[in-house]
Amino acid sequence: MEGKKILAAIVSPQPSALKRFLEGEGYSVHLVSTGAIAESLVRSLQPDAVLLSVNLPDISGIDVCRAMKSDRRTADIPVIFYTAASSVSRLTTQLAETAGAAAFLTFGASSHLVLNTIASNLRHKDEGDRLPEKRPA
Repeated sequence: MEGKKILAAIVSPQPSALKRFLEGEGYSVHLVSTGAIAESLVRSLQPDAVLLSVNLPDISGIDVCRAMKSDRRTADIPVIFYTAASSVSRLTTQLAETAGAAAFLTFGASSHLVLNTIASNLRHKDEGDRLPEKRPA
């Protein structure tokens, strides 16, 4: 997945460690600190995937996901929640799924699981991008 762009709005003790890890795997990572910046940048950057925390300093990651999915320019970008285990509840995961999240991971997930989740969602997006557009009858 060399050169794929990932936008990460992650509230983590070590967000730069995630950035370095993903860059070491060939991804181009844009790390932002708030949901508002993520919402703005996702439209201009058009990343291949977005990693979000549920609890961002300004707005909910779930609200960022909803906004992305309601905008035709960003609706097809996979959103993967990557968040603290303390943010996870059954209701939170249901809200994330309803908002259009492609996957939900918690900090501490193995690096293998993180990479596989990102890669499989990127493959799925790439396959969808190659489908011929439906033409009106």
